[in-house]
Amino acid sequence: MIFPFFAFEVGLVWCRKIRYLLGLKRNTDKKRMKCGQKAKPVTHDQAAELYEIFCQFDCAGEGVLEMSRVKEFLLEILPGLTEDIYLSVILDANLHNAEEITFAQFFLVFFNISARMPCNGKYELEQLKEVFAAFDPECTGYIEINRFMQIMLEEGNPISSFEGRELLLQIRYFGCAHKGKVNYVKFLSIIFVRGVSNLFCFAV
Repeated sequence: MIFPFFAFEVGLVWCRKIRYLLGLKRNTDKKRMKCGQKAKPVTHDQAAELYEIFCQFDCAGEGVLEMSRVKEFLLEILPGLTEDIYLSVILDANLHNAEEITFAQFFLVFFNISARMPCNGKYELEQLKEVFAAFDPECTGYIEINRFMQIMLEEGNPISSFEGRELLLQIRYFGCAHKGKVNYVKFLSIIFVRGVSNLFCFAV
C-alpha cells in the first residue's frame, strides 16, 4: 500500500495506496507489447484498493462523490497534477457538466489522470529522506533503529504494529540494519525502486 510514509494532508494509508496505484498504472503503460498487443489490465486488488478510497469519501454510502470534492482531493494528493491535466481528463470523459460521479467514473478519471501525470518519484524520495535526515545531523545516512521505528509508528498517521513488524523484517531482509542502526538512504531507495506496495509483503 503511498507514498510516501508521512502523508500529512490526507493520511498515510491513502497516500500510500494512491501513489502505488499511480506507479502500477505508469508501469503498465510503459510495458505495452509489440504488434498491437494490449497492456496488462488493472488487477482486482488494485480496483479494490481504489474502491476502498472511494468509500472513505462516500460517507453517506450513496455510491457517488461530488465532483467538487473529487477535484479538490486529486489536486491536493497528486503532486504534479495541474488544472489543465484534470480538466482535459474530465472533458475526455464527458463529465464536465456532472455534479456527482459513480465509482466507475471515478476509476476512469483516476487512471486517465495517472497515465498523463509526470513521474515524481524522485521528488518524493528526496522529501522522505529529508524527514529522516533531521535525525542524522552528521549526514551518515544512518539513524538508530529504535528512532526509525518510532518515527514510522508514531509520526503523522502511524502505521500499525503489524506493519511495524513487517517493516523491521524488510529492513533486515534488504541488509539495511547494521549495529543497531538503519541505513535509511538505502532502504528508502529500495522502496521506491521496488514499488511501495511491496513494502509490507515480505515474500519476494
